[in-house]
Amino acid sequence: MWTSDPRILWSVERPNLNRVTSINIFTANGAGFGRCLRRYVLILLVCVGILVSHFAWSFSEKDLEQFERLGVCLDCDLTGVNFFKRNLAGLDLRGSDLAGADLRMADLAGVDFRGAYLAETNLEGADLAGADFFAADAHEANMSMTNLFDVDFSKANLTGVQFTGADVTNSHFYSANLFDAKFENTLLKGCYFFEANLTGAKFDSAIMEDNDFEGAVLCRTSFPTGVESSGCKD
Repeated sequence: MWTSDPRILWSVERPNLNRVTSINIFTANGAGFGRCLRRYVLILLVCVGILVSHFAWSFSEKDLEQFERLGVCLDCDLTGVNFFKRNLAGLDLRGSDLAGADLRMADLAGVDFRGAYLAETNLEGADLAGADFFAADAHEANMSMTNLFDVDFSKANLTGVQFTGADVTNSHFYSANLFDAKFENTLLKGCYFFEANLTGAKFDSAIMEDNDFEGAVLCRTSFPTGVESSGCKD
């Protein structure tokens, strides 16, 4: 039975304003707390990332002191060290860990890097004439605009290395791993690639003259004349 008595209607239909207000306030406070919590978590994650990257590329002070004093540092920990524009010509860094180091525009002529670890090392613009990278691991290193005259890269891991704009003359890549290496606008002259893995390597914009690719693995390898995939196994 319907009623039109306003007193009854008000008592039945009126909302509990105190309850609605408290719920709204709680919801607003909860949303604000959630936003603050997310903000603090994000800041914490950024700080942790910075600390991890710092310690990941943290070199040994003792090894650096020895290197500065003697100019020789076999199997040293020099990760992330800053040698920007330093003259290190002819020094012995066999087996040293130089991952993430800054060697841009450094004089590294004749340096012995045999067996060294140079992952993600920045060597842009460095003079590496006569350097020895035999069996070194330099994957993802930046060797753009470098002087690579008469360099030995035999059996080195050069996966993903950038050789953009470099002068690579009379250098040896015997049995080196050059998977996805990039030779964009690179001068490549008189180089030896016997048994090198050139899968995915890019030479299409390189200036090439008198290079020997006999016995190299050519799979999705791009040259100025086209893509060569004769060495693909799949």
